[in-house]
Amino acid sequence: MGDPHSAVDEAEEEATITDTADTRGLGLLEFHQLSEAREAGLRAGEAAATALRQSGLHLSTTGALS
Repeated sequence: MGDPHSAVDEAEEEATITDTADTRGLGLLEFHQLSEAREAGLRAGEAAATALRQSGLHLSTTGALS
């Protein structure tokens, strides 16, 4: 199995947008916090979409920038 950090680095290089949710305070194996992690991801995605709209870039229906 390869280095997980190199896989993340490679994905970030290929990504159009990299968005990271603020999951501080959420434990990796604390499955009872799953809904909090999901909400953090939704907030991060909404913030990124808002920032893109404000910058003049728009998301197409396929998710690609236009």
